[in-house]
Amino acid sequence: MLGTEGGLVDEALRRGGPDADVIVVAPEAASLERLERAVLDPRVWFMIGDGEVLPLPDASVDVVLGAEDTPEIERVLR
Repeated sequence: MLGTEGGLVDEALRRGGPDADVIVVAPEAASLERLERAVLDPRVWFMIGDGEVLPLPDASVDVVLGAEDTPEIERVLR
């Protein structure tokens, strides 16, 4: 999971390898739509949210890139 910067998406895909899923979370639909048009990799998923409210289950994420440490980030990390 990470912010909307394309470089972070590329880094996450490299780090995760060929079987990894990458979740991009951003508070604005417009920024997600722009990134979704630029990133055509089927391993990348796009969701509305922010560091205070993440639309993910507890302990469901291995690594977070590009976000400040918050209780919500801690909640979703394995």
